[in-house]
Amino acid sequence: MWIFWLIFFAVIFSFGYASISGAPWVPTRKYGINRFLKVAKLKKDDVLFELGCGDGRLLVSAVREFGCRGVGIELAWPLAVIAWLRTKITKVPVVIRWADARHTSLKEATVVYMFLMPDAYLKLRPILEKSLSPGTKVISYVWPVPEWTPVLVDKEPQKEAFYVYQM
Repeated sequence: MWIFWLIFFAVIFSFGYASISGAPWVPTRKYGINRFLKVAKLKKDDVLFELGCGDGRLLVSAVREFGCRGVGIELAWPLAVIAWLRTKITKVPVVIRWADARHTSLKEATVVYMFLMPDAYLKLRPILEKSLSPGTKVISYVWPVPEWTPVLVDKEPQKEAFYVYQM
């Protein structure tokens, strides 16, 4: 019985820590994924990083549709496991890393997607500015990145906005 409680508290702690550090798990809905795929304009040679990839649904959709490379960074280990299982079940070649985006190399990214809380954007902004190559697209969902000027804001009535930035 104690093993059950140990696992239970480990899962709760992992979700809690991830929520405080970046965002609670709120997956991008299907209509949001479809809009992202249009806004991102991914190409086969792109490397898409999703910071806070959750269960991996957006990455799997993007890699399946465009044939680009996908890398998911997830801080909550239960979600990282679910995302990894999704890639195995769907046979879509996405790399899932159980890691903190603030301590992960993003140098190979050509597109970065984030659906996090505004405080997380403040913490990530200097890291993105330092590590991303010129021309890399950064796409945030719902909230803008403070002190950055988007090259595109995709807003539909009654829907959340996508903010597209170019490094």
